[in-house]
Amino acid sequence: MRKFDLQEWLQDPSLEVVTQYGEPAKVVFTEGIGDYPVLAVIWDGDTTDCCWVSADGKDASGEQELYFK
Repeated sequence: MRKFDLQEWLQDPSLEVVTQYGEPAKVVFTEGIGDYPVLAVIWDGDTTDCCWVSADGKDASGEQELYFK
């Protein structure tokens, strides 16, 4: 896996995105205001969750991080 980068994803939205745990994530919005402009929906195997992340894929709490698969 390699680190998520918003600019790279915008050039090729077909890139697969996952969490640091390998859970599938879908980028659904990229125009948020502030330090965390990316909204991702994450499937953890049982439920879906969502989180706002920075352009380099890190959330504010440090609990989630996005990568390219």
